[in-house]
Order: sequence, then structure tokens, then C-alpha cells
Amino acid sequence: MSAFRNALSLPIDGIEFDVHLTKDNRVIVYHDFTINPDLTYRKDGRSFTHQSFPIENLTFAEVHDFLLKTDPAEPIPSLYTVLTYIKAHAPHCEIFLEMKTKEFKDDTFLKAILKDIEETGTEDKVRVLCFEWSTLKHLGRINPNIPLIFAVDDQMHPLNDFLPLIKKDGGWAWSTHYKNLTADLVHKAHDLNLHVNVWTPNAENEMERLIGLKVDSITTDRPDLLIS
Repeated sequence: MSAFRNALSLPIDGIEFDVHLTKDNRVIVYHDFTINPDLTYRKDGRSFTHQSFPIENLTFAEVHDFLLKTDPAEPIPSLYTVLTYIKAHAPHCEIFLEMKTKEFKDDTFLKAILKDIEETGTEDKVRVLCFEWSTLKHLGRINPNIPLIFAVDDQMHPLNDFLPLIKKDGGWAWSTHYKNLTADLVHKAHDLNLHVNVWTPNAENEMERLIGLKVDSITTDRPDLLIS
């Protein structure tokens, strides 16, 4: 939670993070698909450098056998905990929630996320982002009120034809790596009434270029630079 406390101490208007579903259908906030030994360690001190622990194969209790290498060390948080914290400490913030999934299997992950959103009363703040488009389309059918962000890189679709597909599939926004962005693509997205989000420029000159292109939101590891 220290990362959220630090980020929300700044005058930001949005925050982005990734979520995974555990084996027992709890949603946790973590970037990687597997527990990363560079960022995490076992509570009992045993090394797991040569072992793989996919989150989808762990129960929520087993996830809590690991601690984040923060100071002080902290458990990997649940989505419920993070949403509750953001609502209490930064109710103005938009929440960009990225679902980490490689393929759509069933509605379990979607319903678990929606349950946490409903129980924390953050429906009006959460936007859901995913690279796996069929997952977003299913989410839109379950809850058409959640804004959908279709993530795209240049390996997924030719960059000249994906925007109409996003609009057709119910997208609220398009998200892409900042190096993919051109003025023409921003204009085309805005003509379709699509919000444009980019990740992850961390240099001031790139941020200035993107602001000049009139992107709608920027996801960065250096919000301090962007604010300045």
C-alpha cells in the first residue's frame, strides 16, 4: 500500500494498477502473472528464485505467504483494500484498473471485480483496461456502465484500423504505448469520441510531446515530473 500512499500524496487526478484472480476467486493488486522474487519474499525467509508461483494457482491465503520488499514489508493487497483506501483518501481520483488475463475463460474474474467495485461504492470512478478484448466485451454485457479501455500495441492490430473496432465493441477509450502515438491517431480517436490514454512516458520531453498531441490521460512512473 506504500505505493498508493505515495502516489495519492501528490496532486494527481487518476491512478492505474493491475489486478489478478487467485485460485479461490479473490482479486489482488499485483503487476506480474507470477510472484516476482525481485520484488517479493517469503515470510519464512526461504528463497524461491528458481521456483515459479503463478498467481492463478495460489489461494488468497497462499499469496499472503509472501511479502512485498517495501519498507516496512507489506502483504500483497486485495482489490477491495485498495479501492477502499482510494475512496477514503482520494475520492476525486479516476481509477484505471487493468485486468491481467491471457484469455477469456468465464465470467468469474469479471464478477469478482464487479463485486469489489460495488461493495466499495467506487462504480463512478473505475474504468477497466485490458489487452484481451473479448474479456472487455463480456464485461460490457454484464455491466454496461463500466467504461472500457481497449489496450493496443502495434503487434495486435494494424494501427490504421483498430479504432473503429474499439468503438464498435463498446469502448470508452483506447490505450497504447506512447511511442505508438501520432497526431493523426489522436484525431481519429477523438473523432470517434474515444478517450486516448498512453503508457509509460517517464521523460519530460516525451510528456510535453504527448500533452501537445492532446492526449486525455498519461500513465507514468514519474507523476512528479508530469505535475511539474
